[in-house]
Amino acid sequence: KWGKFQGQLGLRAEYSDVKTNLVKTATINQRRYLDFFPSANLSYEFKHQNNLQLSYSRRISRPRFWSLLPFFGYSDARNLFGGNPNLNPEYTHSIELGHLKYFEKGSILSSVYYRHTTGKNERLVFSDSTTGITQMYPVNIGLENSLGLELALSYKPWAWWDVTGSANFFRAIMQGEYLGVNYDNDTYAWTCNLKSKWTIAKIVHVQVSFNYNSPRLDPQGKLFARYNIDAALSVDLFNGKGSLTLNARDIFNTRKRRYLIYGADFSTEGSFQWRARQVTLNFSYRLNQTTPKRGRK
Repeated sequence: KWGKFQGQLGLRAEYSDVKTNLVKTATINQRRYLDFFPSANLSYEFKHQNNLQLSYSRRISRPRFWSLLPFFGYSDARNLFGGNPNLNPEYTHSIELGHLKYFEKGSILSSVYYRHTTGKNERLVFSDSTTGITQMYPVNIGLENSLGLELALSYKPWAWWDVTGSANFFRAIMQGEYLGVNYDNDTYAWTCNLKSKWTIAKIVHVQVSFNYNSPRLDPQGKLFARYNIDAALSVDLFNGKGSLTLNARDIFNTRKRRYLIYGADFSTEGSFQWRARQVTLNFSYRLNQTTPKRGRK
């Protein structure tokens, strides 16, 4: 720290050893790689609780386990999906400039960012024109540059009401190619979430949250808008030893991934829902409750 300046530098090293073995065909795929991930954060504190921040980091996003599985399942008799054991991780350089403003009842963070990603991972659909069967699996198709504006707000107008929210507006430009086919893509999109909490008479707690993802283009089509609303009501009982909680997830049953995929000789429109609307009622009672100790959980 130098006066009103603050700085932090870091370097993380990671060694990855990934091995897949398809026993039936004795096919072994070994991936070993050593990566270094630098980071830097600078900030300057102005008067009246204003803070300017500049940060840089290099990140990695490894393929998840099921993305490496070579086996194919099916959502129906004509559409198969599977993994790719040859999938490589994504690497991202991220630069962000932000302004943080504190005020009496909350704070607001506004920032602009740029991200450069190599080895971009996308699930592509391939069609057999003879059988009419499609196969979907992930591949590394190229690089992506994204530029965006992000806002985050925390506001507590009264002791019994707390509001938090964020919004992200961005443009993503992809340059991709696989098996001689071009998958360049340019899209604008935005996301937002809003959460509100109320406390009534110190024992009743209400929370409502809203999430929204705008439509966006992808290399083979379009993702349609998706939104959902969740809510919860909790009542403290028996001097705080017990609680009764009513929780409703996806109240309007709208958390669905709707998409349009098209290629040279096929088009597919569909929707996928991870979990339908769910309502739970839970009662808990704590025996011999003590004040939790600080430290590692």
